[in-house]
Amino acid sequence: MTTIQIVLGLSALGAGLFTGIIAAMVGVIQRVLNTLSAEAYTPVMQGIIRSGRRSVLVWLCLLVPLFSGLIGVVLLWNERGSLSFTLVFSAYLVFVIGPVGLSRLFNEPLYDRILRWSTEGIPANWQFYRTRWYQFNLLRLSTALVACCLYLIAFLQV
Repeated sequence: MTTIQIVLGLSALGAGLFTGIIAAMVGVIQRVLNTLSAEAYTPVMQGIIRSGRRSVLVWLCLLVPLFSGLIGVVLLWNERGSLSFTLVFSAYLVFVIGPVGLSRLFNEPLYDRILRWSTEGIPANWQFYRTRWYQFNLLRLSTALVACCLYLIAFLQV
Protein backbone atom coordinates (compact mmCIF):
# COMPACT_ATOMS: atom_id res chain seq x y z
CA MET A 1 0.00 0.00 0.00
CA THR A 2 1.38 3.41 -0.95
CA THR A 3 1.51 6.50 1.24
CA ILE A 4 -1.27 8.18 -0.74
CA GLN A 5 -3.47 5.09 -0.39
CA ILE A 6 -2.97 5.10 3.37
CA VAL A 7 -3.75 8.82 3.54
CA LEU A 8 -6.88 8.47 1.40
CA GLY A 9 -7.97 5.37 3.31
CA LEU A 10 -7.74 7.33 6.57
CA SER A 11 -9.63 10.23 4.99
CA ALA A 12 -12.43 7.95 3.76
CA LEU A 13 -12.60 6.10 7.08
CA GLY A 14 -12.70 9.28 9.18
CA ALA A 15 -15.28 10.95 6.94
CA GLY A 16 -17.32 7.75 6.92
CA LEU A 17 -17.29 7.49 10.70
CA PHE A 18 -18.25 11.15 11.03
CA THR A 19 -21.09 10.51 8.59
CA GLY A 20 -22.23 7.64 10.81
CA ILE A 21 -22.20 9.80 13.93
CA ILE A 22 -24.31 12.48 12.26
CA ALA A 23 -26.62 9.83 10.74
CA ALA A 24 -27.25 8.52 14.25
CA MET A 25 -28.05 12.05 15.40
CA VAL A 26 -30.47 12.64 12.53
CA GLY A 27 -32.02 9.18 12.38
CA VAL A 28 -32.23 8.20 16.03
CA ILE A 29 -31.53 10.96 18.52
CA GLN A 30 -33.58 13.58 16.67
CA ARG A 31 -36.64 11.33 16.84
CA VAL A 32 -36.31 11.16 20.61
CA LEU A 33 -35.74 14.92 20.89
CA ASN A 34 -38.89 15.57 18.86
CA THR A 35 -41.00 13.84 21.53
CA LEU A 36 -39.71 15.92 24.43
CA SER A 37 -41.29 18.94 26.08
CA ALA A 38 -39.21 22.09 26.42
CA GLU A 39 -38.44 21.25 30.04
CA ALA A 40 -37.26 17.74 29.13
CA TYR A 41 -35.50 18.80 25.91
CA THR A 42 -33.22 21.36 27.52
CA PRO A 43 -31.19 19.12 29.90
CA VAL A 44 -31.07 16.28 27.36
CA MET A 45 -29.80 18.53 24.58
CA GLN A 46 -27.33 20.21 26.92
CA GLY A 47 -26.02 16.76 27.84
CA ILE A 48 -25.65 15.82 24.17
CA ILE A 49 -23.76 19.05 23.47
CA ARG A 50 -21.40 18.62 26.42
CA SER A 51 -20.77 14.96 25.60
CA GLY A 52 -20.15 15.70 21.93
CA ARG A 53 -17.69 18.46 22.71
CA ARG A 54 -15.70 16.12 24.97
CA SER A 55 -15.92 13.02 22.78
CA VAL A 56 -12.53 11.82 21.55
CA LEU A 57 -14.30 9.78 18.85
CA VAL A 58 -16.13 12.81 17.47
CA TRP A 59 -12.94 14.86 17.42
CA LEU A 60 -10.97 12.07 15.74
CA CYS A 61 -13.65 11.60 13.10
CA LEU A 62 -13.56 15.31 12.39
CA LEU A 63 -9.81 15.91 12.55
CA VAL A 64 -8.50 12.76 10.82
CA PRO A 65 -10.17 13.47 7.45
CA LEU A 66 -9.37 17.16 7.82
CA PHE A 67 -5.63 16.62 8.23
CA SER A 68 -5.24 13.47 6.13
CA GLY A 69 -7.22 15.15 3.35
CA LEU A 70 -4.86 18.11 3.43
CA ILE A 71 -1.90 15.73 3.30
CA GLY A 72 -3.54 14.05 0.29
CA VAL A 73 -3.87 17.38 -1.48
CA VAL A 74 -0.21 18.15 -0.78
CA LEU A 75 0.97 14.71 -1.93
CA LEU A 76 -0.96 15.05 -5.19
CA TRP A 77 -0.17 18.73 -5.76
CA ASN A 78 2.20 18.01 -8.66
CA GLU A 79 -0.61 16.09 -10.38
CA ARG A 80 -3.10 18.98 -10.27
CA GLY A 81 -4.74 18.10 -13.58
CA SER A 82 -5.33 14.47 -12.65
CA LEU A 83 -8.57 12.82 -11.63
CA SER A 84 -6.96 11.79 -8.32
CA PHE A 85 -6.10 15.34 -7.40
CA THR A 86 -9.53 16.63 -8.44
CA LEU A 87 -11.29 14.01 -6.33
CA VAL A 88 -9.12 14.58 -3.26
CA PHE A 89 -9.20 18.37 -3.53
CA SER A 90 -13.00 18.30 -4.00
CA ALA A 91 -13.45 15.95 -1.05
CA TYR A 92 -11.26 18.15 1.11
CA LEU A 93 -13.19 21.30 0.17
CA VAL A 94 -16.55 19.62 0.76
CA PHE A 95 -15.40 18.36 4.17
CA VAL A 96 -13.96 21.74 5.19
CA ILE A 97 -17.05 23.66 4.06
CA GLY A 98 -19.55 21.03 5.27
CA PRO A 99 -18.80 19.26 8.53
CA VAL A 100 -16.05 21.63 9.71
CA GLY A 101 -17.43 24.95 8.46
CA LEU A 102 -21.08 24.30 9.29
CA SER A 103 -20.11 23.04 12.74
CA ARG A 104 -17.99 26.08 13.50
CA LEU A 105 -20.20 28.77 11.96
CA PHE A 106 -23.67 27.46 12.78
CA ASN A 107 -23.80 24.51 15.17
CA GLU A 108 -21.38 25.83 17.77
CA PRO A 109 -23.12 29.23 18.20
CA LEU A 110 -26.43 27.37 18.44
CA TYR A 111 -24.94 25.05 21.07
CA ASP A 112 -23.66 28.02 23.08
CA ARG A 113 -27.15 29.50 23.06
CA ILE A 114 -28.79 26.24 24.17
CA LEU A 115 -26.23 25.77 26.96
CA ARG A 116 -27.30 29.13 28.43
CA TRP A 117 -30.92 28.01 28.78
CA SER A 118 -32.28 27.03 32.14
CA THR A 119 -35.47 25.09 32.64
CA GLU A 120 -37.07 28.33 33.85
CA GLY A 121 -35.67 30.44 31.01
CA ILE A 122 -36.37 28.43 27.89
CA PRO A 123 -37.25 30.71 24.97
CA ALA A 124 -40.80 30.51 23.68
CA ASN A 125 -39.46 29.58 20.22
CA TRP A 126 -37.21 26.75 21.49
CA GLN A 127 -38.63 24.44 18.79
CA PHE A 128 -37.15 26.75 16.16
CA TYR A 129 -33.68 26.01 17.57
CA ARG A 130 -34.40 22.27 17.68
CA THR A 131 -35.41 22.42 14.00
CA ARG A 132 -32.33 24.47 13.10
CA TRP A 133 -30.11 21.89 14.79
CA TYR A 134 -31.77 19.17 12.73
CA GLN A 135 -31.39 21.16 9.49
CA PHE A 136 -27.71 21.86 10.14
CA ASN A 137 -27.16 18.17 10.87
CA LEU A 138 -28.82 17.22 7.58
CA LEU A 139 -26.40 19.53 5.78
CA ARG A 140 -23.43 18.14 7.71
CA LEU A 141 -24.61 14.59 6.97
CA SER A 142 -24.96 15.29 3.25
CA THR A 143 -21.59 16.97 2.90
CA ALA A 144 -19.78 14.38 5.03
CA LEU A 145 -21.27 11.61 2.89
CA VAL A 146 -20.21 13.32 -0.34
CA ALA A 147 -16.68 13.86 1.01
CA CYS A 148 -16.50 10.23 2.14
CA CYS A 149 -17.57 8.97 -1.28
CA LEU A 150 -15.08 11.23 -3.07
CA TYR A 151 -12.25 10.06 -0.80
CA LEU A 152 -13.28 6.46 -1.34
CA ILE A 153 -13.39 6.84 -5.14
CA ALA A 154 -9.97 8.53 -5.05
CA PHE A 155 -8.62 5.72 -2.86
CA LEU A 156 -9.90 3.06 -5.27
CA GLN A 157 -8.48 4.73 -8.34
CA VAL A 158 -4.93 5.61 -7.17
